Amino acid sequence: MQEIRLKEEERAFSEGKTSKGNQWKWKQGDYWYKADYMGYESLSEVLVSGLLKYTNVDQYVHYDLCRILQEQTVIGCRSHNFLEEGENLITLDRLFRMYLGCSIVDRLDKIEGTRNRVEYVAENVAEITGLENFGKYLTMLLEVDAFFLNEDRHMNNIAVIFHGESRKFRLCPVFDNGLALLADTTVDFPVTKEAADVEKYIQKIQAKPFARDFEEQADAAEQIYGRQWKIDFTMKNVEVLLRECMEGYGEVIVERVRYIMRYQMRKYGKLV
Repeated sequence: MQEIRLKEEERAFSEGKTSKGNQWKWKQGDYWYKADYMGYESLSEVLVSGLLKYTNVDQYVHYDLCRILQEQTVIGCRSHNFLEEGENLITLDRLFRMYLGCSIVDRLDKIEGTRNRVEYVAENVAEITGLENFGKYLTMLLEVDAFFLNEDRHMNNIAVIFHGESRKFRLCPVFDNGLALLADTTVDFPVTKEAADVEKYIQKIQAKPFARDFEEQADAAEQIYGRQWKIDFTMKNVEVLLRECMEGYGEVIVERVRYIMRYQMRKYGKLV
């Protein structure tokens, strides 16, 4: 596992922080670094991005585990900066404020029905950006989140990329899956060796941003844009990635994530 010493002045704060707090981030050279904050966020980033390789998602951010050397060494992850020169990341929350002069969350609160909320966001983003396939992209995100139980897909980590000189938009690679796979062991999903507890957590976890139920969100989007995500990975691929994480997290955490993945593979076998 790579070790990296990061300076305080390299720390960065972004509007895309988790809804559960402000995860520490640093930018050094052409890489971003994030430290675990709630539990095993970096393991989740590594596993999700490693498995997206075996799906039909062609643009995603790859994460590697690392040790971040500060006064106290912490486990974190590293990812390459995916923005080209002259590009900016614009979250959907910011996009709506800039172009429609309103809060996207406030607008969604006034719209009844999950399908209607999904369609409202997809159509407005497509109109603003010219990205006609944004609805399919959004559907894919919701399907990925449902499978990996990403509880933190709020409107500040769904984004598009804008090039200032050309004034053109492009779709953003899939990123920020740190709070997937019940990674929050600090507040909502404490570490336990009991499988029954993990299953209770899976039933308890709530989705964002259109509904509290993952399947409800994904199904609503699929009704409009069709199923988008297909997987071609097996538990063998999962095991390879988990072995890479063993050094940083130990057997208890790795076994917990292994159990979650087996549970989800059985539940969503239709995607294979």
